Amino acid sequence: MEMGMSYKSKYRIAVQRWMLPCLILLLLAGVGKTQSDDRLSTATGTDRVDLFYQIAKEHIYDSLPLSLEYATLGLELAEKLDYTQGRADCLTMLAIANELEGELAIGIKLYEEAYVLYHQAGAVEYAVGCIINMGISNYLAGDYGQALQYYNRALEEAKMRGLEATESKILNNIGAIQRHLKDYEMAVKTYENSLQLKKQLGDSLGYALTLENLGLAYSYLEMPAKSIDYIEQAIYRFQEANRSREAAQAKLSLATAYNSLGLVEDAQTVLTTIIRQHFDDYTPLMRSQTYLELARVYQSEKEYELWEQTLDPGYRIIQDSENQDLKLDYLKQYIDLFHETQRYDLAFSFQEEYITTLQVLNQWDRMKLEKEMKAKFELADKEAQLENQEMVLRQRQRERNWYLALSLIALLLLIGAVRYLQLKNQSNRQLQDQKKVIETSLREKEMLLREVHHRVKNNLQVVSSLLSLQARSLRGAEAVEALEDGKNRVRSMALIHQNLYQEEHLSGVDTSSYMDRLCESLMRTYSIDDSEVTLRTEIDPILLDIDSVIPLGLIINELITNALKYAFPEKSGGEIFVKLSQEEGALNLMVKDNGVGMTVPQIDSLNSLGFKLIKAFSAKLKGSLSIYNREGTEVHCRFSNYKVVPA
Repeated sequence: MEMGMSYKSKYRIAVQRWMLPCLILLLLAGVGKTQSDDRLSTATGTDRVDLFYQIAKEHIYDSLPLSLEYATLGLELAEKLDYTQGRADCLTMLAIANELEGELAIGIKLYEEAYVLYHQAGAVEYAVGCIINMGISNYLAGDYGQALQYYNRALEEAKMRGLEATESKILNNIGAIQRHLKDYEMAVKTYENSLQLKKQLGDSLGYALTLENLGLAYSYLEMPAKSIDYIEQAIYRFQEANRSREAAQAKLSLATAYNSLGLVEDAQTVLTTIIRQHFDDYTPLMRSQTYLELARVYQSEKEYELWEQTLDPGYRIIQDSENQDLKLDYLKQYIDLFHETQRYDLAFSFQEEYITTLQVLNQWDRMKLEKEMKAKFELADKEAQLENQEMVLRQRQRERNWYLALSLIALLLLIGAVRYLQLKNQSNRQLQDQKKVIETSLREKEMLLREVHHRVKNNLQVVSSLLSLQARSLRGAEAVEALEDGKNRVRSMALIHQNLYQEEHLSGVDTSSYMDRLCESLMRTYSIDDSEVTLRTEIDPILLDIDSVIPLGLIINELITNALKYAFPEKSGGEIFVKLSQEEGALNLMVKDNGVGMTVPQIDSLNSLGFKLIKAFSAKLKGSLSIYNREGTEVHCRFSNYKVVPA
């Protein structure tokens, strides 16, 4: 198969890449390989393929190169023998190996291919298992929305085919997603459903895993007694079943619960035991999570040196990974550490990286949601069109048939007329149903778009709050002022997304409503009332797209801020006038105050960050900028690169 051959070249590269680093491990595994070779010498045909798969499975954790080698050999032999089940088994093992290497995209492609082959071989339960593994891959990559889609797909197929054991495992995974999305009460309900199924089926290992997850969910609900009891029950059951790997993983869950409940000494005891005794049983992601939990312990104890020493190895593990949520947790830890140790330059550097990562994550979420909504709407629209076309064709055929029948006999004419009316009414009802489907899809699209803007606005408010917290701890007035200015800029962007999800138009912002809110926000920020400074606006009600209104809002934010801070030292009798109009295919902006004004040398020497931002955003909108000293300061801007959204 062509796709299989292209994958095999990647497998061989992976084997070669692991050879040198794992030379000692391979020498230690020499005895195991000799025993494997002895087993293979007596196996033939499909039994040999099954043995290749079994040996690859045995070596998946202790020697990844050997696992890749045997799985690849098994796949090649299965293709020669046209052994469908064997091909699917070996592809699944190669998918797991690629996941352990961090090649999640390759792993998901392999699972998809194995899923089709398992269905061809009649191994339905294994096929559903492939879907679950694809969900786990996306979960480990931090893509919870995509993971939930795979889990729901697997759950539907498991219910349809009566696979109760598989259904209980899928519920456990869905509960994990709900827990990460902070829907803890729903996670508890999902875990309890899974627990009930596992108890009915006598699945002791699955029962212990769900107990562990229930304990974590209860810790986030701040119910310490239930949380610790469930996790300790899970550890006991794992140890009773001689499952040391699962018991070690459950201990990390126990430490996480202790930390979330403020029991830092208990958390430290468990975490140090994990690092000393169980680290070999942990994946890189779990090691990183262990370091993060221990760092939180040292943070609570104000052990700054140990705090930093614990953060560094954990952050190196996930620094280049796709798990953006865990990376954000580490960046927040670094910000807190450098803030408390008064290394403000490093704190500011990590603050910038935190904001950048958060913006990338939000943009990625937004693009993904928009893509899903578009695909869903296009699919519904296409299905409706096909249904309509088929109904039209069927209706025409029926009309021809009835016309021929009616030409033969009057009785059939009467019967045919009645039948025609019945079918016509049925067709109309079907058309109405299709119309309702399309309207429902449109409403869902609007709802999801509003949710996107709501989430972006909330995240920007989080950034604004972080800047406020940072400002409170700074001593220098210049640093505090810089953070306050940054907070105002973030707030101006948050207002845009607030307008988008609150207003009727989801793709455009009403400049009049937005500018009024922005001006009110700035007056509140600087604690200025109308008796001191009057702010008048004359804004044309123009509907601009988001890419035009963001730079425009930031320019106005900088100009009004500058006037409020410097134009009125006496803070009495001041007036600021903002005018925005659309004339001759361009936007004209004027911000004028009657304050102390600026001299020509002052205007020529402007080089502040705010003025640099004004020039940069003006350039983005292809604008011209003019500053005059006319009984105060008067700034004129004319922009030609903007987009108006149709009302």
